[in-house]
Formats: sequence, C-alpha cells, structure tokens
Amino acid sequence: MKKVLNLLHCIVLIALFLVGLNATVSADSAYVYYFSDSLQCYTIRNSLVSNTTLTYNDVCLLDWSNDFDDYFDNNISVYDELEDVIIIFEMANGFERQTDDNTVDLMPEKLETVFENWKNNGCYIMFICGTDEVRYLNYNDFLDYVDFHIILDIRTNFIMSAFYYLEQDCGLIPEDYDLLFDYLFVNTYGPTGRAYLKAEFLIPYIRSRYYNDIVNLHYTNAGACYHHNASIYMPNSTLTSYTNIAGLNNIPVDIANLQPNYGLYIVAGSTTQPQFGTSDNEILLGYYDALYPEILFYYNKDNVIISDYFSNTYSTVHSCDPYSLSQLLEMIESFIFEDYDDWCDYDNWEGRCDITHIMMPIGNDGWMVNFCDGETGFVNCWAIILDEETEDYLLYDDGSLF
Repeated sequence: MKKVLNLLHCIVLIALFLVGLNATVSADSAYVYYFSDSLQCYTIRNSLVSNTTLTYNDVCLLDWSNDFDDYFDNNISVYDELEDVIIIFEMANGFERQTDDNTVDLMPEKLETVFENWKNNGCYIMFICGTDEVRYLNYNDFLDYVDFHIILDIRTNFIMSAFYYLEQDCGLIPEDYDLLFDYLFVNTYGPTGRAYLKAEFLIPYIRSRYYNDIVNLHYTNAGACYHHNASIYMPNSTLTSYTNIAGLNNIPVDIANLQPNYGLYIVAGSTTQPQFGTSDNEILLGYYDALYPEILFYYNKDNVIISDYFSNTYSTVHSCDPYSLSQLLEMIESFIFEDYDDWCDYDNWEGRCDITHIMMPIGNDGWMVNFCDGETGFVNCWAIILDEETEDYLLYDDGSLF
C-alpha cells in the first residue's frame, strides 16, 4: 500500500513539474529546498543549475554547516509551512549515537516532528545521512516520512562486517586471533580516530562478547581479550608502529617485526596523500602481503588497485569502494525529475524507508552484511541500553584499553 501511495504522489509531482518547473520563482517559493551541513552542497546546487532546467531561484539552499544542531533547533520552524515542494535534507556529518535519558528530544525525534509535518503538507523528502541506520534502529520512526534515504556512512557497516566475519572463523565468543586496524583506516576518522574507534566499536564489542569474563570473572577489558588469546593492534603516530592494546604491556612494535600468534585479520584504509613515503598504500600493502592475513578488509575510498601491491593469493580480500559525488548527484537528479519506479533502481539496502540506498556497490558477490535484515543479535553488540540492570554497561571503559 505504501508503494502505491508513493506512486500516486509521484504522478502528482510530475504534473507539478510539467506545469511549473520552468517558471522563475523567488527563494521564498522555490521548487527544491536543500538543507545541508556539508560544504559540498554548493557543488551539488551548482551542478543542478548547470545540468538541468532548474535555475538558482528554483533551488533554495540552506547551508547549516557552521552549527547544524543549533541552526536546526532555532531556525527550522521558519520552514514549517512548506507545501508541495521537494526537500533534500542532508546530514552528511550524521548525528551522535542516540541515548534516551528522557531529558531532551533526540535528533531522530526532532526529525520525526519536522518530516511528518512536511509529508502531511504534500512534500517529497530525500534524507541523506552520514550515520548508518543500524546505529539508531530503535529510533528510526522518522524514516516513515522519508521517500528516499541515502546512507553515506559506509565505515560502520564495514567495521561491523569485519567483526561478523571474524566470528565466523573464531566463534561467537571469538578467540585465537590477531586483529589489526591500520594507520590509514584509523585516520579516516580524523585526529581522534583511535579514541573514536575504541569508544564506538571496540569497547562495546569486547564487553558484549566477553560479558561473562568481565562481569562474573572480573576480568578487565584487556584481560578478557588476553584470556581468549586475542591481540588487537592499533596504530601509533607513525605509519608502521603499532601497539597491542589487549596485551600485557604496551610496547610498540614495528609492523616489519610483527609476528601474529594466530590468524591475522587486518582492517586497512587507503590514501592519495602519502605522509611517510612515496606511497603509503604500497608500503602497507607490501607488509600485509608478507604477513599472509586470513582476511584483509580494505576500505578503498581512493580506488587503489590493490593487486598492484598485494599479490598474496592465499589471503581473502574484502574491499569496499564508496561512491563518488557524481553518483550522489545522479540520485538527487532522479529524485527531483523522475518517479517512484525509477527510484526503485537505487533501492539496494534493507531499511525502514521504502527506498534505501547505501553508497557502495551491491551485487551477488557483495560481502558486507545488511544488519537491518535479520542480524539483530549481532547488531545488539552496538546497542546502548540504559536501565537499572545494565547501567550503560556496553559503553563502560575500565581504562585498560588505551
């Protein structure tokens, strides 16, 4: 029924398009309203004007990149009365993990209020977000009012899938493994990448999987890993220096001297701006080639040809190649000018919204797991639970992982 209604909406949209698209209008009555927290919004708006029949007056651009949360809270009411327009709502930087302590409205709750109003006013809504839906599964009601959802956050699914494959080899309470997050991947999260990965992924996962050791046997986080013969290597301030944060000591080791005790799993990244040599990609992939990892998970945001540097045919390589800006533009243009049937061509991911697109290639050989589609037990490793029994247990950091 929902898809039929969306199709009827699109028929109305096309009629409005044929009647009024070419008219020159003021920004107060634009055809497209584009809210964005990303400076790339200017490139997208200029491309729409240059490559389509839209004019600058047809596209009302709201640049909220300076302080999205503050601007949203204090200025969104100005646009409450929008009717029968196309709305592109971009949160490229995403939003924080949602924790409901009943003191303030969460971002998804704020979005639900605004989106429901716009939908009731006959608007069409594209939501572009830098937070994977799996990170707010319990707070995603607002997506019922979204026509087209684009997920920019590939790294969350990438990391979760890496843990998932690790479990396939090493058990639901994984043991006997070495896991390395390399310098280039950690730096995709910026200067605080190491702390972010620890807080958002490693701590919740470790405390979930080694729950009995930590709660009943009183192991520390690092002690629980050590008890299960798990080493977790994180980069230091240079390309090839790493520390086993789950070890008995924190002595750095150069990757050239790394001697994994068990099966090695590597989560790696790419770069086009080498810092430590002629090619950071070549340096690291060359080391990985010699280490014979069980699986190399490669976040290939720079479209590196891995086979140029990594020739090991005994290792499994799972690569992820996020889409470019031009492909995002393609979907935005389709949303503005085409109908529901055409949007369905981009529906490549299970999600709450009828049309959900994740910005990576999906096919019969796609390796990343859609955790919105039946893998909820695994997703719960990253759930925040606030109640008297758990007391935010999964986020607790005892200080033993640095």
